[in-house]
Amino acid sequence: MVTTTYHPSPLRSPSSYNNAVEISEGTIANLLNRVREKLNNPVSQILERLQQSRLVCSDETSARVEGKTQWEWVFQNEQVCLHVIRASRGSQVIGEVFPQMRPQVWVSDLYSAQRTHGAPQWQVCLAHQLRDCQYVIDAGDDLFAPRMKRLLLRAVALQRRRQHLAVSTVQQYSSYLYSFISKRYNERNDLDKLRLRYNLKFSFSSFSNRF
Repeated sequence: MVTTTYHPSPLRSPSSYNNAVEISEGTIANLLNRVREKLNNPVSQILERLQQSRLVCSDETSARVEGKTQWEWVFQNEQVCLHVIRASRGSQVIGEVFPQMRPQVWVSDLYSAQRTHGAPQWQVCLAHQLRDCQYVIDAGDDLFAPRMKRLLLRAVALQRRRQHLAVSTVQQYSSYLYSFISKRYNERNDLDKLRLRYNLKFSFSSFSNRF
């Protein structure tokens, strides 16, 4: 199967891309094994580019290998994407892929191993936060999570427009976003964990320098 669509998806995903062609995970794995040696050089080039990259996005998910649960790690930026499968979900995997070099910006969720990245700046993955907000909304919250979701979507929209905005305009948006997080919704004890997550992990004071 040949796909012309770039995707950082785990191994199990491509099997459902084309309903007209049934292809199992095992078939995909066998095909990858056949071309493994030919892929060694391109993989090394991808790894080198990632290690020299200014920004790296990372995530991990479970993967079944010979009947056992292991962990599929993804490291990517806008140009390249690297998948590695390891028995561990621990921080040593990050140390293996980036033994010496560290990017300037690391993008990930709040998982503890991801927080050992060592990059000078850390951007919390907004896609994960939007998903968590939706979970809370689905659970019945109509106060904090809906507004936080709108805030995150506004931050994404601002990032897409940043190159066309004056620095003063970006700083104005930055002040609004920071104020939104730090001053609202202190009356609801049942949302302390979610609110604490954002208050600790989001700092928009240098928003104009993040992107």
